[in-house]
Formats: sequence, C-alpha cells, structure tokens
Amino acid sequence: MANTLGGINLADIAARTINALTPLLLPLRSISSDFSGEFSEPKESITTRIATSTTADDVSGGFTADDQTSTAKTITLNLELGKAIGFTQAELSKGGEDRILRTFSPTVTNAVGLGVIQELLKLCTNANFSSESTVAAGAWDVDDVADIAQLLDEANVPQDRFMLMKPAYFTALAKDDVIQHVDSAGGDETLRRHQISMVHGFHVSQFNGFPTGDTTATENLTVVAGGREGLLIGGRFPAQTEAMGDVVAVENVQEPETGFPLQFQQFYVPKERKHYFAVATLFGVAVGNAGNVTRVVSS
Repeated sequence: MANTLGGINLADIAARTINALTPLLLPLRSISSDFSGEFSEPKESITTRIATSTTADDVSGGFTADDQTSTAKTITLNLELGKAIGFTQAELSKGGEDRILRTFSPTVTNAVGLGVIQELLKLCTNANFSSESTVAAGAWDVDDVADIAQLLDEANVPQDRFMLMKPAYFTALAKDDVIQHVDSAGGDETLRRHQISMVHGFHVSQFNGFPTGDTTATENLTVVAGGREGLLIGGRFPAQTEAMGDVVAVENVQEPETGFPLQFQQFYVPKERKHYFAVATLFGVAVGNAGNVTRVVSS
C-alpha cells in the first residue's frame, strides 16, 4: 500500500491529531485520578492512597480523634503501547502534509487510545469486582441504570460516577422513552447528537472496543459503572535517550481533557530508507477500591 507524506511539522501534527483522540479518552476523566505532576519523573510505578470510610460522632461533649487508615495502591508502569507508520523516500517525494494529517495520524493516535481503555477494561473481571447485574441489551433501559445507581449508593460510592457501555447498550438507552421525552421537552442531545451526558448521576459513554479473547469477554462484560477510585491508571512519557539517534523530532503532549501523556515521534531508519511517524505512551493500570465498581453482563 502506498503512503503519502509531505513536509512535516511534528508539533502541528500532535496539536491537530490530539483533538481526534479526545472523544475516545474522555472516559478517563471520570474513571481516573490526575497523575500529570509525575509524568517527568523517572519511576517504575506510581503510588496513590485510598482513604477508608468513616462515620460522624456525637461531639456534644467534645471531639474524640479516631485513628484513620488509608490503603496504598501501586500502579506499575509496565504497559507500553504505540503505533507507527512508515513512508519510503519515493513516497515522500509524491505526497503532501495534508493527507498525512487528515488520514493517517488520527488513525494511529486513536489506535493507541483504544488500547489504553482496553487495558483498564481487562481489569473488570468478577474476581476483581464482584458486584454484578445481568441485563440483556434488548432489555437495558433507564430503570436498569437507576438500579446500578442504587447499588453504588448502598456501597457509599461518591456521586462523581462513570458508566461505560457497549454501543448496543448505549443505543438501547438512547431509545428509552424517558430519554426521548427529555429530548422532546427541548433538548437535542440524544436525538440530534446521539449523546447522553448524564443519567441517574452517571457520566455516560459508549465504547466500541471492549476486549475480546480475555476473561471479561468470556464473562460477557457489557457495561462498567462506578466511581473514580475503582479503576486506577497512571502514565508518563517514554524516556528519550542518546540511543534514539535516528529520531528526527519528538513532541510530548498531554491530552487536554484527561492529562494523559502521549509521545509523538518522527524518525528515519537509514538501512530501510524509511521515514516513520509514531505515537507511544508508557502507563499502568490497577484495581483501586473494589467496592466502587459494578459490572453488567449480558448473560
């Protein structure tokens, strides 16, 4: 397959293609905490802490301090995802920058973003998160979302919640009469934009990339819902070393809505006489508070 590439400004490519990735990574904003302050530090892991729940005291006779505990959660940065496309010198001489910007770079960047979300979803097994509901796609509606909200309410999960679902479940929700009536009352979110922002306290997103061939697939995972402490993710930019002598340019970019780090590279391999454009990230995922997530399976 022939590729086309003209004169490339890597900073311009990074700035323009990150916009294509933003919609895909938006669920991270609800799922994860912001570790952006650690992106430049050379570590093998990131450690965060989760506070245990507590109750109020009768303080009519004064305050009594209780011992408080928190649980350390380590996110090992052991996942490296990236994608590269290469162009021969002959191809370079024929093309233009616009085609690579409009065609290739968003596809490459989205492939990396897709892989990041998939690694989080791979954690959503029954062994990690035992709270589970069984609902077929054809039966999924606003009432089921309310039931999930109740489960999380009873588990004292904070109200800042996410719900990530397969397209078939999102479509079933969009067709629910309750959602349709909200639109008919003056909104245009679902009918015109095919979007559902909030339902029963959940930031709703659809994701057409639930993993296949892993435990979540065999368990028929279709929807994941919970709070920010249930699933943890942290990332950093891949290190640049002197060994990267063939790298022509490197741009480190944080996706603006989530703070997730992505590294854009342009490099040349003399032996192959090929120019490459690549996107990569270094990150890790971990189970946080297991009581903060509930799963929906199809059967």
